[in-house]
Amino acid sequence: MRTFIILITILLTSSCNVETLVLENRNQGTPATSGGASPSTLDASTLGAAPADEEWIVVPANAGGMGLDAFAVMKYEAKAFNDANTNSTIDGGEVDAVGTGVATGTHVPVSTADNQPWRNIDANDSAAECESLGANYHLISNPEWMAIAREVEMQDANWTGGTEGSGCLFRGNSAETTCGYNSATDPDSGTGRNARAKHVLSNAEEIYDIAGNIYEWTDWDGDTVGFQLGPTSCATGWLELPAVACGALADADYNSNNGAYTATEGVGRLYGGSGGAALRGGHWSHYTSAGAFALHLLNSPTDANADLGFRCVYRP
Repeated sequence: MRTFIILITILLTSSCNVETLVLENRNQGTPATSGGASPSTLDASTLGAAPADEEWIVVPANAGGMGLDAFAVMKYEAKAFNDANTNSTIDGGEVDAVGTGVATGTHVPVSTADNQPWRNIDANDSAAECESLGANYHLISNPEWMAIAREVEMQDANWTGGTEGSGCLFRGNSAETTCGYNSATDPDSGTGRNARAKHVLSNAEEIYDIAGNIYEWTDWDGDTVGFQLGPTSCATGWLELPAVACGALADADYNSNNGAYTATEGVGRLYGGSGGAALRGGHWSHYTSAGAFALHLLNSPTDANADLGFRCVYRP
């Protein structure tokens, strides 16, 4: 199994906190560090180059006003790396090019731009794959997703009008071209993609495909091992944000920081259901229902198909 080590060291001084983040894997002998960044703007610009064949980013502390500690997340949706050859590297062509029908016993999730996302994997296996990377690795949780989504919402560069609330929030590869785009290949991948596949954070980090492309399994609370369900009592059907679908949903579970944005502003829609396995972001043909805040609760955690994928986080 590939072994990753991320170390965040916090040095307290009289004037500020200094945080250093290190990401290292077996193929990279010298880890990169971010230098003296403040806690609110963890600068991990070198993180994407360490190791050279993977890219993770840092989400700053209290991103989106959600009150979470800083954490690392895959810059791209998880790709399936064949770990059978312990000497192989991602750049050596060991990532499944299509991402479907991949055996969980021989592959591990990696963050790289090339090749299609790992799909046809259910929520339980997605959580297990992230946890297999080592201590403190997990499937992204709903609070972490919301921290990213709200962080994205508040950055002017992520809006078609150039300022928050002007035009609409980029919704990525969704077949809708006012806020997003329609890719010639579904799902989309690689470099040199449409600019609306990417969102920026307040610390200048970039993250891809949190809106559109494929739905992503999301652990509801992230506090326990394995996959945790979200609400299972929501009425089945599409609901316009910011409507509350059921009493079990709190505002911080699904709604924008603004509190009034709808699909017209590019945030997506909510689909209620009794399955409770949370999927976020929408997929390549979800049109105006896709978006950074899109939430789907119909599926069960054992469902798997070609438009469902995942990404992992590291919690220090």
